Amino acid sequence: MEVLLLSGTEINVLLCGIEVLLVSETEVKMLLVSEAEVKVLLVSESEVKVLLEYEAEVKVLLVSKKDIKVLLVYEAEAKVLLVSEAEVKVLLVSEAEVKVLLVSEPEVKVLLVYEAEVKVLLVSKKDIKVLLVYEAEAKVLLVSETEVKVLLVSKKDIKVLLESETELKVLLVSEKEVKVLLVYEKEVKVLLVSEAEVKMRLVSGR
Repeated sequence: MEVLLLSGTEINVLLCGIEVLLVSETEVKMLLVSEAEVKVLLVSESEVKVLLEYEAEVKVLLVSKKDIKVLLVYEAEAKVLLVSEAEVKVLLVSEAEVKVLLVSEPEVKVLLVYEAEVKVLLVSKKDIKVLLVYEAEAKVLLVSETEVKVLLVSKKDIKVLLESETELKVLLVSEKEVKVLLVYEKEVKVLLVSEAEVKMRLVSGR
């Protein structure tokens, strides 16, 4: 049982098992995760949102106040739906990364439950922030109009991931230093920029 309590802008996550109960003021949202499919019933005022996940296809139904948007994510395909400020913004990652989409009035919150990790997607008016809680680090995904930025927050570091067509660029921004991580097929290149110093480290990816 997983319990997500929403109190203002704070999110507290308690890991207890499979089910997720989201309590936000007067809204009650429940997530049921089974082996082959995921059913999500989101109750917000007079709207009901249902997410059904099947083996090879993920269907996400986003119901906002005035419009309905559907995003389909397949095995090797990821689609990002970005809408204007007043509309709903959604980012879905392929390979069983996105599980649940919760839509509330001011922001879109996504709780992703997959095996032993908990992922929370926070969507503000101008950007999409994904909080991924796995092991001991927190990952935040920022999505702009033309690019996807992943902000990884681990302890005191802020990490930004830029995903392009053939490579992954990770920009790690700390208080006074900037770290750039380039991930290729067989190797990982880490560029550390601290004030006037530039450090490059090659890490073989296995």
